[in-house]
Amino acid sequence: MHFRLGLFGVLMLSLAGCSMLNQQTHLSVGGCQEDMTVERDLSIGEDGVNWLDVTSSTNDVALANNQAYHLLRWSMEGYYPQVIPLFPDRPNPLKWLDAAALIGGAALMGNGIGDESNGSQNSDPAWKIGGGFFTAFFGGLGLIFPPKKVYPSDLASPQLNPMPLPEESDPLLMVYSVDLALDKGDYRWRNYRDMDGFAARDFYYSNQTDDEHKVEDTNLDRALAELLEELNWSGEEAQDEDAVAIHGILSSVTEHRVGSLMRYEVETHWSVHNPYGIPTDTLQSIGWSNWSGYVIGAGMRRDLVSEALRFSALSALEQSEEEWPWRSAIDLDLEENWKSDWDTIRVTPALSSDRVARALPSVVTVTGDRGFGSGCVIDASGWIVTNHHVVEDSSEFWTVRFHDQSERKATLERWDPVRDLALLKVDTTGLNPIAWSTTLPMVGDEVYAIGTPFEEDYDATVTRGILSAKRGESSYQTDVSISPGNSGGPLLNENGELIGIVNAKVVAKGVEGIGFAIPLAELNPGLRLLKD
Repeated sequence: MHFRLGLFGVLMLSLAGCSMLNQQTHLSVGGCQEDMTVERDLSIGEDGVNWLDVTSSTNDVALANNQAYHLLRWSMEGYYPQVIPLFPDRPNPLKWLDAAALIGGAALMGNGIGDESNGSQNSDPAWKIGGGFFTAFFGGLGLIFPPKKVYPSDLASPQLNPMPLPEESDPLLMVYSVDLALDKGDYRWRNYRDMDGFAARDFYYSNQTDDEHKVEDTNLDRALAELLEELNWSGEEAQDEDAVAIHGILSSVTEHRVGSLMRYEVETHWSVHNPYGIPTDTLQSIGWSNWSGYVIGAGMRRDLVSEALRFSALSALEQSEEEWPWRSAIDLDLEENWKSDWDTIRVTPALSSDRVARALPSVVTVTGDRGFGSGCVIDASGWIVTNHHVVEDSSEFWTVRFHDQSERKATLERWDPVRDLALLKVDTTGLNPIAWSTTLPMVGDEVYAIGTPFEEDYDATVTRGILSAKRGESSYQTDVSISPGNSGGPLLNENGELIGIVNAKVVAKGVEGIGFAIPLAELNPGLRLLKD
């Protein structure tokens, strides 16, 4: 009997406080599909969650019971990823052993005290009192100290939702840009006491920033463009003129916080971009990010905004034709719509020219709020042709400086952003129009450019080269020395006759001597100009 009580005491003492050692739960994840990836949060920083791939060990995912939460992420190609937050909400089963040790130790200690009081000779009361005390003590510590709750031991894999894929009849897509347009109060955050409160949207605290965040053409479009390419909505061939360019605006951001967790909700607006600026139907769409950890001082989390925006864009693409007829945008004749009220303007260029120098009085410098470019007079009554990109700022008037250094105000009358052409009007007469060539140039012909490179003081600078190539019907390639200020100036043949409008130079590492011009024949479809 004495041996059995001793063995019982040793066993109870060894089990006392064992719940404090229960620091890990081994989670078994069931129901994973063959191509599904399962990841567990490894760490969380300002740039987002660092994930640990546990796909091969889904029957034994180690979770630290002393952490307030864990995140598990399921992903599969072509499906929306899903993140599930896990909490240690299951009572620590080893607390029962600590409770038993506390009760058993107290009983053993009481038994020893009784033996000592009765003067019993059948047992040694000292070991009962000492052993019972330490057993009860450590059992009580185990009941008091964490972990009081542990993570669940098994979890079923969620059912992932497929992302939308293009139909055979759908046009190719490209992302024109994504703009940030947050007015005062459009960036806000809400705190909830628990996940049930979040599900009911019953927040106990809400606040918002009074700052505005407005950025045109953010880099949020990159991740969206990559996702569209992965889903075959886009690709290299989507850069051609038959692709539909979608334009997104991020108009509000809401952070939803539950303890140390957070999730973003964004409101976006999507439309079909066109270079003419013709208004198109706009669709409002709401997108949600997955759950992530809250990082103090991180500010607006770009990773969560980007994820919510991508999901919002895909939701927009799923809408019916009645909700957002973006699929039919490719069939619109935007140019005809843009120029429907344009009458043909007949201009009278110079009758002829026999040298480049004769064209100098016809070349002007065009200055706006943001910079300057070049242009050329095409009619004595004040019509001047330049590039659209030279005059696309918000100036109400542009200043035109002529070869004799006189200056006049000009108004913008017409522009074609596709061909990069614009038509200015100066309220005057008696100007020197440039002569138009009556024959098409040939590759290898000698050509000249006149313009204002680098600084306005360098106006009427002449450079020479050859016509290097014809790129379709809408572009000439030349090796004439061209600088940004040359944009809008004339490209001339050896007689000083206009053959095109200079509009671009290739600027790239290892690339030199490549410039482009718009052929003279494009002035009619671009600006509705005809030679009288």
